[in-house]
Amino acid sequence: MPPRPKGTITVDTTNAHFGGYVTYAFTWSEPDDPSNFRDPWARLSVYQDGELVQQTYSALRVDASDPLGPTPSWSGGGADAKVELGYWGRRFMVVDGATFVVGI
Repeated sequence: MPPRPKGTITVDTTNAHFGGYVTYAFTWSEPDDPSNFRDPWARLSVYQDGELVQQTYSALRVDASDPLGPTPSWSGGGADAKVELGYWGRRFMVVDGATFVVGI
């Protein structure tokens, strides 16, 4: 199995409320083999009462942010969320992650 990329992701939740946004900062290091280079992505998953109400994937080149609602499944209220740093292989491969609460 080829070596995997390594990285960390941190979340700024200053504006993490319904209708707001969440901002990510990340580090990313690739294995020495350039043929195995993988671009970093962030996957945001938001749950309300245990149901997935929002999921987005963002390609990361520099620090990024994603909106928090509304979606067809989420018209308001607080929620639980997680953001995962990873890359695409045969599926999304998670390298690091963080959880946070989305305020009302």
